[in-house]
Amino acid sequence: MISFYDHAANKTQTVSNMNLALTDVSLEKPMGIEFDAMVDGKPVSFEGSAGPLGKEPGKGIIALDLTVKALGQLTLDIAGNLTDPGAGPKFDLDIGLHPFSPRKLVAQLSPDFILETKDPGVLEHLALNFKLQGDPTAVTVKGGSMDLDDSKLTFSMGIKAFSKPDIKFDMVLNTIELDRYLPPAKEGDIAKTGEGDKAGAAAGTKPMDYTPLRKMVIDGKLGASKVKAHGALISDLVIRVIGRDGRFNIHPCTFNLYGGSAASRVLFDVAGNEPKTSIEMDAAGIQSGPLLKDLLNKDILEGMMTAKVAVTMTGDRPEAVKKTLTGNGEFLFQDGAIVGIDLAGMLRNVQESFGMAKKTSEKPRTDFAELVAPFTINNGLINTPGTRLASPLLRLSAEGNADVPKESLDFRVEPKIVATIKGQGDTEDHSGLTVPVLVTGTFSSPQFRPDLKALLKSQVPDEKALKEIIENKDIREEKLKTLENEAKSLFKGFSLDQKAE
Repeated sequence: MISFYDHAANKTQTVSNMNLALTDVSLEKPMGIEFDAMVDGKPVSFEGSAGPLGKEPGKGIIALDLTVKALGQLTLDIAGNLTDPGAGPKFDLDIGLHPFSPRKLVAQLSPDFILETKDPGVLEHLALNFKLQGDPTAVTVKGGSMDLDDSKLTFSMGIKAFSKPDIKFDMVLNTIELDRYLPPAKEGDIAKTGEGDKAGAAAGTKPMDYTPLRKMVIDGKLGASKVKAHGALISDLVIRVIGRDGRFNIHPCTFNLYGGSAASRVLFDVAGNEPKTSIEMDAAGIQSGPLLKDLLNKDILEGMMTAKVAVTMTGDRPEAVKKTLTGNGEFLFQDGAIVGIDLAGMLRNVQESFGMAKKTSEKPRTDFAELVAPFTINNGLINTPGTRLASPLLRLSAEGNADVPKESLDFRVEPKIVATIKGQGDTEDHSGLTVPVLVTGTFSSPQFRPDLKALLKSQVPDEKALKEIIENKDIREEKLKTLENEAKSLFKGFSLDQKAE
């Protein structure tokens, strides 16, 4: 029995019941090898042949044909040649890992550990094959293929200068649904606003060591036919990454999604004490409704989206990234709708008092021809100076701020009716009617309320009428309640926490 301390695993390993058998021992022909042992109580064995060793062992070509078995689940085939193993060794080997179940393997190695995934049917099939060539200074992998459940990855790569690794790779994936492999959501996993960042900052005060990345030289390509992540599906993904001295350029990064396409460029710089990241992205022709339903499980916006974004950030923890987020961009939505906001319904509410309007069970919505939302970001503070919406019925403008570190909102939305609502029992001209709305609260719990000061100012024509409202409590309360109800009806049924139907 042999015992040794494994510093990596931080425990003592024991090898026992070792048996080695050599057959047909000769320098001039292959000899048979059989070995088996128990490693920490688990079976390990290999068998096969090696040789001939030749008249000068350690020189020339030595053929190998071995099968390694472990734990009753893993089977690894190794076949090929070793050249000059005694001096200047080289190898040319075919490696094949037979199909096995990673889930069952984990259960055997760690019975107390439960491998939980959203889809309990994943991690049941893994197989790997590749050709390995090289010497002590460089290794090349050719013709690689890996099967993981329903996904297949083909790959090739090369590594040289191991102390300052120079890595090249080319990988192509057919399809994968990443959400299936994530842990299932549990109650209490979602922290309140800001708590997750604070907890992360408290738990990880030690800065990350980027020294290995500063030594690395990399030139790689990755392609994928279909990738599904966080509910969203992208296709025809192409990524190229080039880096050295701690500076990595991810360009191009292109993919298609929801009827459109996107292209981005990412620069990741860890040459200094703090990592710096810059992202540029252009997207066009994307159907925003299906995207938001799949990505956020929310039905809040429809229309064809075009976007242009350029942002920079510093740090590697969420709290630092949010505080340094800076940049600008613009989102354009065409021929769509804001779901949950019913401007026409505000006017119909007046008609309902007189029994003029038809009842409807449809979800409130405001159709538009165009919605433009330019923005700037300065150290985590998002400003929208010229957001505007245009439709045959109304014009809408919005301005304000979103504080990313605090996750708070402060916006003023001013919709303006510019046409008569036809076909709803309404013939009155509402042109010029404005009901401004203040949007406050947090990202997770936005609040909508009328801008009462602006409403009173627009509704009261002179000082005498204003004085009457102020001095007469009944008139004042009735006026405020009417104005507030009109403004609330703009956002009837609208909530960022709603679920897609």
